[in-house]
Amino acid sequence: MAAANLELFPPCLVLQDEHDNSHQHEHFRGGLTAGSYKFLRLFNLQSTKLFTCFLGIFVSYLIFGIVQESIVKGTYGKNDKFTFILSLVFFLCVFNAIVSKIILIFSKSHRDSTPSKMYAFSSFTYLFAMLSSNYALEFVSYPMQVLGKSVKPVPVMLLGVLVAKKRYPLEKYFYVLLIVLGVVLFMYKEPKETTKIVQAGEIFGIGEFLLFVSLVFDGLTGGIQDKIRDKHKVQAYHMMFAMNTWSCLWASIGIIATGEFYSLIEFLKTYPYVISNIFLLGITGAVGQNFIFLTIECFGPLTCSIFTTTRKFFTILCSILIFGNPITFRQMCGTVLVFLGLFLEQLQNETDGESTLHCKKKRVLNRQEMNSVFHIIVRRLSTQQNHYKLVIIGAGCGGLACAAKLAKKLPKDSIAIIDKNDTHIYQPGWTLVGAGLKTAEELEKPQSQFIPQNTTWIQSYANKIEPEKNLVQLDDGSKISYDYLIVAAGIEMNFNKIKGAVDALDNDPQHVISIYTRKYVRNVFNTLNNFRGGQAIFTFPMMPIKCPGAPQKIMYLAEDLFRRNNVRDKTTVIYNTSLPVIFGVKKYAAALMEIIKERNIQLNTRLNLVEVRAKSKEAIFENLDQPGTMKTFKYDILHIGAPMQPFEFLAKSPLADATGFVDVVKETLQHKKFPNVFGIGDCTNIPTSKTAAAIAGSNSILVRNLSNLMFGTNNPVRKYDGYTSCPLVTGYNKCILAEFDFDGNPLETLPINQGKERRLSYILKKDVMPTMYWKMLITGNWNGPAVFRKLFHLGGTK
Repeated sequence: MAAANLELFPPCLVLQDEHDNSHQHEHFRGGLTAGSYKFLRLFNLQSTKLFTCFLGIFVSYLIFGIVQESIVKGTYGKNDKFTFILSLVFFLCVFNAIVSKIILIFSKSHRDSTPSKMYAFSSFTYLFAMLSSNYALEFVSYPMQVLGKSVKPVPVMLLGVLVAKKRYPLEKYFYVLLIVLGVVLFMYKEPKETTKIVQAGEIFGIGEFLLFVSLVFDGLTGGIQDKIRDKHKVQAYHMMFAMNTWSCLWASIGIIATGEFYSLIEFLKTYPYVISNIFLLGITGAVGQNFIFLTIECFGPLTCSIFTTTRKFFTILCSILIFGNPITFRQMCGTVLVFLGLFLEQLQNETDGESTLHCKKKRVLNRQEMNSVFHIIVRRLSTQQNHYKLVIIGAGCGGLACAAKLAKKLPKDSIAIIDKNDTHIYQPGWTLVGAGLKTAEELEKPQSQFIPQNTTWIQSYANKIEPEKNLVQLDDGSKISYDYLIVAAGIEMNFNKIKGAVDALDNDPQHVISIYTRKYVRNVFNTLNNFRGGQAIFTFPMMPIKCPGAPQKIMYLAEDLFRRNNVRDKTTVIYNTSLPVIFGVKKYAAALMEIIKERNIQLNTRLNLVEVRAKSKEAIFENLDQPGTMKTFKYDILHIGAPMQPFEFLAKSPLADATGFVDVVKETLQHKKFPNVFGIGDCTNIPTSKTAAAIAGSNSILVRNLSNLMFGTNNPVRKYDGYTSCPLVTGYNKCILAEFDFDGNPLETLPINQGKERRLSYILKKDVMPTMYWKMLITGNWNGPAVFRKLFHLGGTK
């Protein structure tokens, strides 16, 4: 029966056919958005979820097969047949494109970065595979078609051995031999049977040839899709939508060119009930495919393969019982051999790729366990955990820089990156957006472009770490185990620490602004550029804060803009900071104080913003030298420096110090208590400014220290000196390029005094550093300017 046949549904629906190799399923398990499966929370019991998934797949494709066989093999009127396979494929692709687009809209998924030409070619080969498979039904029975389409591991292995020079375990050759033997038994026809078939008007060999062609094009399609997945980390529904859309285009060209569409219209006018059957076919196929996604998400690819392989076997039996397709005892034996080989092959895939128990010390399965089907199945059905050699929490600057380096050292799929964000943002550029020098869109790119190849992107939030058990719990309750962990989670902004701030930012963007979030930075330049005079207040919050120079950078740029707009003489510019000084490094603080005086900016230290009263345009500050003492400022523009804090799941974990930050040794970035845990970036308690430059200066040190631990080597690694940088933009063409270490000593790269305002420093900040970030830092190719610093200073500096 055709329920087994997913050829009417694109391989882009993750599976190509349901039995596809488990590594392909694993990719999408990491890539699926959690928003697509919010209804998972409705299932309270694991057994309920398991039964629901099985029932959904079984029932959906059972109905699908019955309807498909009735459409294609049925007789209409006296002797009419449905021969409009291309049109049928077209309608189903339209239906699936619509369904996938709806899911993408509701899941708020990021934009797909895959080039259209890759989808165009893949969908073209897919369409040929689909058509070959369905045209084969005119010459072979459904059981034959289902069995033929189920042997994809055979050509995959042959091409792997002959073309890619791959080598497989001996067990796999045995499993494939079982599949081949089963197919031979099923397809072999005695001379008498052959004569009868020819007499009945069927041509022996054409159907089998079309199935072979379908398998070949399936293999080509799978190869292209592997490249798409590896390079672009595309999510399942993105591929589903793109492949269906392109398939619709190719199919429509064929329908119009052959004139099939017009014949189909006449056929449907004569037999209108076929329309409802086509609609039901599309519904059941889409529902079944989504249950496949759900099964992979909840229970893994092995469970899904067991369900779909079992379902295919019963599909053949149902086809025999319902439609009377003849099958001999020999063919039934062949069928059993094929599905036994498929089942064992899938089991081998899972065993090869699976780690052992998720405990602190990795244990190797003994031979008895390796051969125990029951043991593996029960373990896979009873847990949602996955194991990785290395888990990285956070795909920001630090996480990606380390991942890119380590992905070159570790085998494929050894690294899992946990991050839910679809979009990667160059946050150091938000100051430039606020000044109208760049747009927010220029600073945003799809996260999928930067997830390193050979890693698994788990698009979820981490909400708990259990370092004693080497476990990370995700927001859906599932757990990931690891041998090594890098925490690069960043820092959380919390405007709610300031009473009335969120309400003012949301509802009064003409007067209250902030460059510190993707949402609010878009309002800043319009507000500053339209300002016509009054009191402009810029605030610096309580520490910690990332990029501590940002609040005053936007102040200097705003002050310069006011001059250019001829409203500076009508404006009072005030900078209220919680710190006791303008900047923490004496050399640069002195230079900034000269600018403050020269531009007549009012500096107030030790004042922390605690409340915003939007209706009266009042900002309330606490005097930190006199706790509880408040001071009120009237404002016409208020720029709020965002209060920040460590993420709650980190602050509550055993990894955190008393302040909630990951407690690492500052020179090595290794955790003080858990040696297999490292931290980098804003989430750590390293006593240096939280900047991208600090990550540039420390990521290679972390990777080398971790590599020594991971591989048992003792390669020399320099200690992290606290290098960080803060390009203090002081105007539309001026910048002080501050670089310093743990102790506040300047570590300047250029052979000039960087404590002076210079156009060169401004160009570096505005034009060079963004490119270095995208092209070098987060791709693992930038370790900071230490080498250039020594070169420019002839070795006379650190």
